[in-house]
Order: sequence, then structure tokens, then C-alpha cells
Amino acid sequence: MLYLTADKFPVFVPFGVIGFYRYLWFLIRVAASVAYRPVPLPVNPTYIAAEDVTIIVPTIDAGEEFKQAARSWLVGKPKEIIIITEEKMKGPLQELADAVDPTRIRVLTVPFANKRLQMVHGIRNTTTDIICFADDDAIWPPKMLPYILAPFEDQKMYALFTLHEVGWGTRAGIGDATQALNALNAQNAGPAQEKPYDPEAANYTTQQRR
Repeated sequence: MLYLTADKFPVFVPFGVIGFYRYLWFLIRVAASVAYRPVPLPVNPTYIAAEDVTIIVPTIDAGEEFKQAARSWLVGKPKEIIIITEEKMKGPLQELADAVDPTRIRVLTVPFANKRLQMVHGIRNTTTDIICFADDDAIWPPKMLPYILAPFEDQKMYALFTLHEVGWGTRAGIGDATQALNALNAQNAGPAQEKPYDPEAANYTTQQRR
């Protein structure tokens, strides 16, 4: 086979590189999954979800699956859930939020859909020490939030990203992690009342991304 393709071997080199890259990451993920161990839950936790946690959900559209996801987040008893969407979608998302829990779910808007800018706007409207980002269809296991908080008993902990499974759990890829860190670097937490959309903060985040 090698003899038959020897004269065209360079054509196959890129495919070999791509294959090697994909399998390398696959092996890294397998190794990480085997080595992964959750941090034990503390007896006297420093952070209490009802006082210290806000869940931010950037979205542009959500259906009935949002209700199931939101109810799974509320099991952990966060202080608040903030939904960030574009202005034209506020009405439908407000209806979904009110159907689940109007007292603990707020819907805020930005002028146009952009996940990174939505994350920044959400951060600017939080008052808690801990911020969690979630997809609008991510279903959390009942003890998800306590295990998320456990690593923060180490005061040197800056951020963490969860393992995820299709159909159960949260989803956090490399791109999501990068966007989250960029958003956190772009803006510190602000007061409880809604802050207006800030184009300067948005521009700063875009510059950080480049």
C-alpha cells in the first residue's frame, strides 16, 4: 500500500497530522477522566449557595427544556439566576422565567446577541462572590452546586470548569472556558440593580480577545 501511494505521500500528511491531534486529545481526555476526583464536601463550608452564588445564563433562544434546566439549578439553592438575552427575546424568556421562579430568576438584555458580551453584562449585575455560567439546556445533578463550591475552600482557587456528559450534567469546553475567563477579566461585579449595557466594557472584552 505504501508503495502504491509513495508518489502521493505528501497529500496524506495533513490527514495524518489531524488524526494524530484528534487521538492525542482523546487520550488526554481519557486520562483526565480516570484521574479526576471530586473535592470532598466540607463540613463547615466557607461559601453558601443561597448567599454567595449567582448563575449566569447567556442565551438567545430557549424552549421548554429551559424550565427543566432552571429547576435543576434551583435545587442547589443559588441566590439568583440571571438570564442574559437580546432585547427582542426578553418577553418570551421572561415568561419562561416567571413560570419557574419569578423571585430568583431575572432576565436582562443587551442590544444584540453576542455570548461574550452577554457574559460581561451578567457579571456587571451580580453581587455574589461566586459566579457560575450555564448553558440554557444544561441539566445539573442535585449535588452539583455544593461540589462546585467545595474547591473554593482553597483561597488560591480562581476558577474551575466541570466535567460534562451528553444528556446529563454541564457542558464546558475550551472555548467556553476562554470566554468565561475573558468576561471575568473584563468586568468586576456591580450593584444589585440592573446596570445599563456598557459598550466600553464590550469593546474592552473584544480587545482582550484579540
